[in-house]
Amino acid sequence: FEQENESGDNLQVLPIYEYLNIDYGAIEKIGISMHFYGWARADLGDGDYYEDDSDGELLSGYLEYTPPSENYNIKVGRQSLFAGVINDSFDGLGVVSWADDYIGVNVIGGIPTAYDEENGRSGDGIIGGRLAITIKPATEIGVSYKFISDDDTTVENISGLDSSFQLTSFLSIYGLSSWNHETDGWREHSYEADLYMGSILLSPSFHMIQYDYFFSDDALGTQPFQYLQDTEEELTIIGADLVWQLAVNVEVGLRLKHFNYDQRSEMSQYYAALLKFKTA
Repeated sequence: FEQENESGDNLQVLPIYEYLNIDYGAIEKIGISMHFYGWARADLGDGDYYEDDSDGELLSGYLEYTPPSENYNIKVGRQSLFAGVINDSFDGLGVVSWADDYIGVNVIGGIPTAYDEENGRSGDGIIGGRLAITIKPATEIGVSYKFISDDDTTVENISGLDSSFQLTSFLSIYGLSSWNHETDGWREHSYEADLYMGSILLSPSFHMIQYDYFFSDDALGTQPFQYLQDTEEELTIIGADLVWQLAVNVEVGLRLKHFNYDQRSEMSQYYAALLKFKTA
């Protein structure tokens, strides 16, 4: 593509990207294995469009071990974890353990990759974990915690309660509520359900965010939308998806959402039509 710079000159931009994934070792999960995934870019055009014409990043790169008993898993290196309130990439140690069919534990510790360029890595850290209890046949309740510091400043200190209930073969309910220990308040509540009625799926949802409790007071603007904390806004989103499966590979539907702002005393609506084709 072509981009005009501040001097009025047209720059030809021709970026070439390469994505590389490498898995070596115990691909069958048992034993030791290594995993790497990253990307690289080079601009073959006039240059000066990107801050660095040649750039790249290692998104994940870790050594993994699972014993023959398969009752725990250890990862060392750059990795990501999505469990409860933990939704982060970090360099460090991650351990997953299954005491039995009913109890599972995730524990992590290291340095968050999101802050590796913020005044170096001194004073950066992340610790957290999640305890999950499974109730047969398809119910899980989890308690999670996460603490992140950047340059010895608390960025996040939160805990959460998440749940997943499959009440019947046609009704499932999912939810997450998180608490901010720095501001002593509920950050958010997010719940949704899936109700199957033959070829029709109804998915109602509820999401509430309290911005005055959402961020840490000491984060000093390290988070992108932290200015919303000063607004003391409370946003409530109520919506639903209605999807009809016309055929095995064709789905149509509607998405409705209602946004209510407490401080602004305003409301807005979102409407969308859904169309999905499955080719395989």
